[in-house]
Order: sequence, then structure tokens, then C-alpha cells
Amino acid sequence: MLLMVKLIEYHDKYMELGCIPSHAYDNFQKMYRCYVKMGDGNTSVEKMHQEIEELNLKQKKEGSFL
Repeated sequence: MLLMVKLIEYHDKYMELGCIPSHAYDNFQKMYRCYVKMGDGNTSVEKMHQEIEELNLKQKKEGSFL
């Protein structure tokens, strides 16, 4: 449950900012992989993961690395 809460916090913070620093993106990915291994299968977390992926890709296209 704590891992899911942290994923939500990261998602909400960086989606609001409109960008995600590389260290935060890496942390989010590590937490997400651990979360998936636990086997919860929460579709809302999967959607948040996709949105973070899109945010990172958009950022790379715009060249605004942090």
C-alpha cells in the first residue's frame, strides 16, 4: 500500500509540473517495477505509469531535460 501511495504522489506532483526530472523518472520506474512484481494489478497505477511515460517522452521531444 505504501508503494502505491508513493507512486500516486510522484504521479500527481510531476503531472502538475508538466515535467519530470530524470532522477525522479528513474525512481518512479523502479518503484513501478517493484509494484508490478507484487502482483496487485491495479489499473489506476498502470494508467499513471503510462502518463509518466508520455510525460517523459514529451519532455525528450522538447529537449527540456532537467
